[in-house]
Amino acid sequence: MSFYGTYQYACGTSYTGDWAYGKRNGKGKLNIINGDVYDGDFVDSKRHGYGTYTFSKPIKGMVYKGEWYESLRERIEYLFRVDDLRHGNGAAEWPDGTYFQGRWEAG
Repeated sequence: MSFYGTYQYACGTSYTGDWAYGKRNGKGKLNIINGDVYDGDFVDSKRHGYGTYTFSKPIKGMVYKGEWYESLRERIEYLFRVDDLRHGNGAAEWPDGTYFQGRWEAG
C-alpha cells in the first residue's frame, strides 16, 4: 500500500512524503529535531538515491547535495563526515562560499 502523508515522530522529527508498506519510500522531506533537513529520495526508510541535506550544526546552512547510499543515521559526527554513508558523486557547499564537488565512497 502506497500513500503520501506526514508523520510526526515522538522525538520531534517529522517526515512528509511518499510511504509504502509502512516505510518512507520515494520522495520526501525529513525535518530532524536538531534543525537539520533532508529533502530527497528514500528506500526502506533510509536516505538512498539523490538528496539535499542542510545542516544546522556545526555550520548552519552547510549543504550537501548528491547521491546517498543506505544512509542509516541522522547524527552529525564531525564537519566533513556524517554518520550516514555518502556514496557517489556529490557536492557540499558551506555558508562562507566554500565548495567541494567530488566522489564519496560509502562515507
